[in-house]
Amino acid sequence: MNKSKSKSLISALNVYSVAGQFGFAVLVPLLLFIWGGVSLARYLALPQWTTTLCVILGILSMICGLCNFIAMLIHRYGQDKVCSVEAKPTPRFNRRDNDYSRLN
Repeated sequence: MNKSKSKSLISALNVYSVAGQFGFAVLVPLLLFIWGGVSLARYLALPQWTTTLCVILGILSMICGLCNFIAMLIHRYGQDKVCSVEAKPTPRFNRRDNDYSRLN
């Protein structure tokens, strides 16, 4: 395989891994809290509002997980390459580079 094919394969696998992590961050908290709430309500004969409470907790947990995941993506991939190319380098000055350095 040449380098362009291997780079495209790596970038495709990177996209698939990010999509899988996104799905994992959405589905797991919802499924765990919904299944846990229904199971607890049936096993312990709890009222219906406990299931609703577990669903709300699952949604909140999912939102927190997604916020952390998006923050990680921004940290990893959020470098603005257009601005970094167009940004002017900081000027560097040498103290001995002017005519007034020997005026003591």
